[in-house]
Amino acid sequence: MTLIGIFNSRLGIGVEIFTNNLIYGPIAYLFLGLSGIFIIGLLQISKNPSYNGKYSRKRAVILIGVLYLIGFILTIINVIENMIIYRLNIVIILFTVFIGIFWSTLGYYGYKYKRRIPMVCILIVTFIFSLGITYGVFLNTSIIPSHIYYLFISISLLQLSRELTKGLNEKEKNINYFPHNDRLIGKSFLKFPLIFQILSIVLLILPLFSDFNFSALLVFLYIFSIIIIGLATFLTLASIIEKNIYKKISKLLKIGILLELLLLLIFGN
Repeated sequence: MTLIGIFNSRLGIGVEIFTNNLIYGPIAYLFLGLSGIFIIGLLQISKNPSYNGKYSRKRAVILIGVLYLIGFILTIINVIENMIIYRLNIVIILFTVFIGIFWSTLGYYGYKYKRRIPMVCILIVTFIFSLGITYGVFLNTSIIPSHIYYLFISISLLQLSRELTKGLNEKEKNINYFPHNDRLIGKSFLKFPLIFQILSIVLLILPLFSDFNFSALLVFLYIFSIIIIGLATFLTLASIIEKNIYKKISKLLKIGILLELLLLLIFGN
């Protein structure tokens, strides 16, 4: 995701800065993202005391801090390297600090309100995905066109919708965030993924009315993305009314996310 962000905003920054960002950026965000992933592990330890022992709370907190600190130091090194070449990038430093505060806030909220841990885990997984793209963009520039913001938010909403839907799918191979009893309220719970999908479609449509000069390929990808996400929205609505087709919805949302990532890459050219 960080590489996609870097490639999307690479024009006009110079070869040396672009190369530095390619070297340091993905590695730095790997550690920043891992610190968020391990917060999920810490919350699982807090929720289930039987996990204590080898994976104690204290060790988990230290590991999270060390991972984040490595990511932060690598970001600072990248900034210093680029400053020698051209300029000081304050935005990426502030954004890295924001990531640390954001992870800490979600971790504290989940620790204090243990019933909210499944939702906190979903938010962490979702934002690890979308913040990686944003981190890559801010490594290059702080000036981002409005249509790129629309895509960022749309992708985040789709990823959040997919994680929520995935949590309700008993056959999903990945982590199931919700206990079995919580799945019984799946139909009423699906209104949240439905809202996020509708908002994602709206955000995809808005750039088409901007002053940006869209190529035929971009228009085709936009329309195709809207159709795919629209189909997922229709199936989500059908699931609320009657059917349980979470797996199909999840696959369609995954395709929609991939299409939007492709749009981001094309915008960078």
